[in-house]
Amino acid sequence: NSTEMPAVLVEVGFINTDADNELFDARFNEIAAAIAQGILDTL
Repeated sequence: NSTEMPAVLVEVGFINTDADNELFDARFNEIAAAIAQGILDTL
């Protein structure tokens, strides 16, 4: 509880939702790249 570093929790969707699973399958690389770019933009 005394951590002094930034952290992030990314929730992209729900794995028990068919529509979300289809989105992950179709656009996984795009989603991952957007998350990575968001992290880089913040640093």
